[in-house]
Parts: sequence; C-alpha cells; structure tokens
Amino acid sequence: MSEGEDKYDQLYFTVMQTAQGAEGFFDSVFSFLRRRTDFFQSQKQAEDIIVKACQVHFRKYAEEKKKADDAKKAKEEREKQKKEKELGQKEQEKQPEVKQEIKPKAPEPVIEEIPTTKEGEQKAEEGAKEGEKSGEEKQAPGFGNGGKTDHYSWTQTLEEVEVFIQVPENLKSKDLVVKIEIERLYVGIKGQPPIIDGQFCEKVISEESQWTLETEKNQKVIHIQLSKWRTSWHWWDCVIKGDPKIDTQKINPEPSNLADLDGETRGTVEKMMFDMRQKQMGKPSSDELQKQDKLKDFMKAHPELDFSKCKFN
Repeated sequence: MSEGEDKYDQLYFTVMQTAQGAEGFFDSVFSFLRRRTDFFQSQKQAEDIIVKACQVHFRKYAEEKKKADDAKKAKEEREKQKKEKELGQKEQEKQPEVKQEIKPKAPEPVIEEIPTTKEGEQKAEEGAKEGEKSGEEKQAPGFGNGGKTDHYSWTQTLEEVEVFIQVPENLKSKDLVVKIEIERLYVGIKGQPPIIDGQFCEKVISEESQWTLETEKNQKVIHIQLSKWRTSWHWWDCVIKGDPKIDTQKINPEPSNLADLDGETRGTVEKMMFDMRQKQMGKPSSDELQKQDKLKDFMKAHPELDFSKCKFN
C-alpha cells in the first residue's frame, strides 16, 4: 500500500454505507464530477483517466493477492511440518521395542524327511569348515530350520524363506516401506530408520516373493515370503549378510508333502530319498543300478564274449 492511500478511508466507508455498495458509490462519485466539475467535457479524456486508474489498481491488487497467498502457503507448510514432527515424536515414544520372537505355523507332516541336494550338502560342508577356521560361533537351527536376530525371526525350506517382523499394533500397510530385490531387502516404517536394510546371503526371485501385514495373537507382524533362486535350493545359514548364522549341519529337514511339488522336482526328491535308503542299507544307488542293468543287457546281447575274468568298478 502506497503512503497516504488510506487517508480518506473513513470518508469512503461512510459514503459506501450510505450508497449501499460499490455501484451506488461510483454513481455518487460520477454524479459529483458531472455536477461540480468539467470531468465529462471530454469523453475520451474521461475514459482514459478511468481505464488508466483501473489498470494501475488491478496490477496492485494482483501483486498484493500473490504476496498474501505465498505468505499463507508458507505458514501452512510450517504448521504441517511442525505437526508431522510432533506426531513422529509421539509415535516413537509409543513404539515398543521389538524383541519377541514370532513363531509361524508349522507345516503338516506327511512323509519322510527330504534330504538336501548334493550341491546343498557341499555348500553346507564348506560353510562348516570356514566357520571352524575363523572361529565363528553359529546358532543351532531354531523352529522351522531358521533362526532369529534382534529385529526378526525366520524359517526356511529348500525352496523358500519366511521372515517375521513384529511391529506396533497401530501400524497399517501404508505406513510401511518394503522393497524385495534380487540381492537386497529393505523393510522400514515411514519416517523412521529401517528395520532391515542389507544384502541377502543368496539371491531370491523377487517377482515370486511377497509380503503382507498380518495380525497374530493380537500382534502385528510383517510376513515376508522369499522364493529362493533356483541354484540356491539348499539350506541358508542366514537371511541378511552380517546377521547371526545358524549351523546348517544340524538342520533336521521338516517333513514335506510330495503331492505339493511339481513333476520334475518330485522326481528329483524321490530319487534322492531312494538313493539315501539304498546307501543306509549298503545297496547300490539308482545310477549304479541303471549301469548294472545296461551291462546285463549288453552281456545278453553278446553271449559270444567271455566276461568271467572281467573286473567291474
């Protein structure tokens, strides 16, 4: 506002009230100019004065409005940030420490235990040897052949890993940030430090992995299901690199239902189980039996040959 612009405000207020609005006010002003001055002597000059005055005050009005709007937005933003900060502090004070282990439901036992693959056994042996060399202490496998850390508990089968994280009861899915990548896992509550932010000990198939927020016995739990990479179908000793490890040599495989497996996997598992039983009884494996059958067929096809002095491995 220019200096001295408001010196006639009281007078104008009185006229506006008497004239009952802006239209009556201008009618009164123009009547005064018509009766007491020569303002209307030149129509062009009168119109130029009116238009110029309107343009000046339209521009001033726009500038003042923008300034007022900017000030209002800045004030609202400051108030919003202040409320978010206060809310975050209150939520942090209310949030309990997550220490309790969450135990998932055990799968129904149906058949005998499924042994690990040769690759899994070899990796487990290598891991055990490395642990002995470095003097690293490993936990005994817990329920579901997994383990626990300060922030989460986990279980596993040969094909997948399940992670369970206890969180405050008032949280909703929209309050969480969970990112499952091939080699990394990020889990956190918006506006707070992450609960998990690290690299997997083995690769996962991110497209087949998922997470949900569940309620179990009046407790909110983030349930993460990780599908192991096809070449990682063996026992993991941890989920995130750097977290406490379990001793995979002490794992007791959970019973599994063969009917739940696809044809190729089922055939592989059945062959492993047969070979395992044969080995326990001191009998040849399926591969060795197949070689023996082929040799017998060859001997039958060639009776003219003498195999009595041959030694077979």
